Amino acid sequence: MQQRKAVMDITNMVRASSMSNHRCQDLVKRAEKVANDTDKESRLKAQLCKACHYFDRIGGQAFTMRPCMSCGSEEQYSSTATDVLCMSCAKDGDLCKRCGGDLEMRAKRRTWPQPKADF
Repeated sequence: MQQRKAVMDITNMVRASSMSNHRCQDLVKRAEKVANDTDKESRLKAQLCKACHYFDRIGGQAFTMRPCMSCGSEEQYSSTATDVLCMSCAKDGDLCKRCGGDLEMRAKRRTWPQPKADF
């Protein structure tokens, strides 16, 4: 694959500078949201850890089926950006529905849940 040469003009340089500035401002705002957990109530209702709630993910546009990693129930998603757990198993294990990690991101948890099904 070959990309065409970019045009070096003031318009493109101003646009690139402006976009970089916006990306940095967005990063600072997101960091503040994570630090203050500004959406904690909705985050916990959705059974998501801070990282999965406050940061975007990319997915393709296709209905996708994925089994829950604990009970094996087939879950349907509207894109390829799927969760690893069903809501029931995520709640039962105090885990993030999306990534499967601890809901409060505690890596040194004393006990971890075991899979509900052997599939």
